[in-house]
Amino acid sequence: MQNMAPIFLLRIFPTLVVVSVCSSIFADTIVVDSVADNTIYLDNPGNSNGAGDFLFAGRNGEGSARRGLLGFDISGIPENALIEQVTVTLFMSQTGAGDTQVNFHRLLSDWGESTSDAPGGEGGGAAAAVGDATWDNNFFPSSFWNVPGGDFVGTPSASTIVGGVGSYIWDSPSLVSDVQGWLNGDFSNFGWEIVGDESAFPTTKRFNSRSNSANNPILTVTFSVVPEPGCSGLALLLMLQYALQRKQRRQK
Repeated sequence: MQNMAPIFLLRIFPTLVVVSVCSSIFADTIVVDSVADNTIYLDNPGNSNGAGDFLFAGRNGEGSARRGLLGFDISGIPENALIEQVTVTLFMSQTGAGDTQVNFHRLLSDWGESTSDAPGGEGGGAAAAVGDATWDNNFFPSSFWNVPGGDFVGTPSASTIVGGVGSYIWDSPSLVSDVQGWLNGDFSNFGWEIVGDESAFPTTKRFNSRSNSANNPILTVTFSVVPEPGCSGLALLLMLQYALQRKQRRQK
């Protein structure tokens, strides 16, 4: 009697290949540097720091707030990805305060990074260049925030306690929701506003910006990719075709 096993495997092999490919879900992680950052200053509402080496968040010794702006390009993530984990890493390089909470808030308006470059330690900013964000302007000089100090979601997407000099990580389910929403087009990717403890002073924390020579802001995203609906449909069609062929052969 002829061994039918090789013939059987040959007939179903294309279906097995398609089913295997279409049912696979792969996970991946990407690490991206920030594409824009800036600092806005309450006591100098016309100042900015688009090209500076540092970002600031918190209130200085005179009680004036500084807030950081931070943006990332997520175009390297597949459109059909399911976001599983998101972390943002910043390096805090100088502070005169102890442990304070620093929050990330999802921004609701676009904003600019231009050529302003604050002198010295950069804590006071520099006169804004055209296209910079300031406390009053999202794009200096002609476009304004709806609310001075930045338009952002009131509830933080992530918080962490920042103490002495070193690297700090923000990690939360809300960051996952932010990136998934940007990827899905539920809302526009304007990045996050970094807000320190503004209930007391001094609380300022200075972080390295993307212009710094070391320890730049980093976004790390872990995601999985699910099969395309068309691929799954092709696998089902091939399986049905094979079942029909077997039925026809039995009836002969």
